[in-house]
Amino acid sequence: ADETELCQWTPMGTSSKKYAGSFDGGGYTVSGVYVRHEANGAGFFGYIDTSAEISNLTVDGKIIGTKNYTGGIVGDCYGRVTNCHNLAQIQGHQYVGGVVGDLENKTGSPSSMKNCSNRGDVTASGHTAGGVVGRIDSASASAVKGCYNTGSVRGTTKVGGVVGDQYAFGSGICDVYNVGSVTADTGYAGGILGNFRSGKLENAYEAAEIIGGNDAAKGKIVGVLEAAGQQKSFFHVYYLAQPAFGAVANLNGCTVQSGEAEGRTQEQLQQSAADLGDAFGEDQTNSNGGYPVLKWQTGEETSQDAPESDPNGWDGTSVSQPALEEGIYQISSAEELAWFAAQLRSYPDLNGCLTADIDLNNRPWSPMCGGAEDSAYRGRFDGRNYEINGLYLSSGKSAAALFAGNAGTISGLT
Repeated sequence: ADETELCQWTPMGTSSKKYAGSFDGGGYTVSGVYVRHEANGAGFFGYIDTSAEISNLTVDGKIIGTKNYTGGIVGDCYGRVTNCHNLAQIQGHQYVGGVVGDLENKTGSPSSMKNCSNRGDVTASGHTAGGVVGRIDSASASAVKGCYNTGSVRGTTKVGGVVGDQYAFGSGICDVYNVGSVTADTGYAGGILGNFRSGKLENAYEAAEIIGGNDAAKGKIVGVLEAAGQQKSFFHVYYLAQPAFGAVANLNGCTVQSGEAEGRTQEQLQQSAADLGDAFGEDQTNSNGGYPVLKWQTGEETSQDAPESDPNGWDGTSVSQPALEEGIYQISSAEELAWFAAQLRSYPDLNGCLTADIDLNNRPWSPMCGGAEDSAYRGRFDGRNYEINGLYLSSGKSAAALFAGNAGTISGLT
């Protein structure tokens, strides 16, 4: 945009006096916005507090932050951002995102964003840039949900198509995609995440051009892993298989403890809406190159949100290996059941039993094994008349249950 045709705008909210209200854009677009901010927190809103919510707003223009935390809607976010969209060009230094620069965390009130999108070009002169959000500090299990990026994203390193850095322990990203190009000038680039330190990535895909500082620094899903002791997991994560290179560019001494990303042909990926869960639908109008779109983009209703979870209960991400006795895994917690479920993807004939009631805490659960005969569960699982409570299924697949299919023996389970 020609800066002479734009209107100078001062971001609302500062680090010492954050915006704390509720702002509803009513589905309208604020165009012609020009921000050039010489302090941290550049965006239509600079800083928003834990009580704040920004919703139903689209911003277009050009936003420049010379320091940290730059985003089209919010620079530094301690609150909630819902159904907000960025069309503006975004330029910042570090922690730069199309919609939000940094999703912060405050004990008892983690920030979050839902049903947001970016179509503007995002550029960071330093590290940590994401198409939707620069960095996730929020410990919310649904920190980023139902979001996508189609704009180009560029920075030095930790550059991701959706998130530059998934940093916070227990953070969750669900129902997201990226089709915008991702470029790291000197370091790591990933189709979804630039850096993956901790948390869960679920129901996600990328179909984008990815360029790293060198060929070994680009990953289809993640640029680089960090913090070997932190839990990381993939569930229903897919990428365009060609051109061929790894899902993670640099393991960095770490591992993704649960799940794996799957490469697919263009045709397979275009037909992946059902595998991505009930938030996705087919691109019937070819508005997204034939790749799946989020149902809210087309006005199609999705299933109700998950029931409320106990913040002190299972976080939906953590796993723990149960004890093995006489070839049977002794499962006593949600963490151990999640570990068992992850192992069944490769070894569907494992045997297990419950040794206590388990509360899955209404966290999204993906049915174990597959629904088809050749991918069904083939082991022995004895519930020993214990109960599994708090089971919330959001897979969107026809087989919606604790197990998707059974060709073995399942007994004593409530």
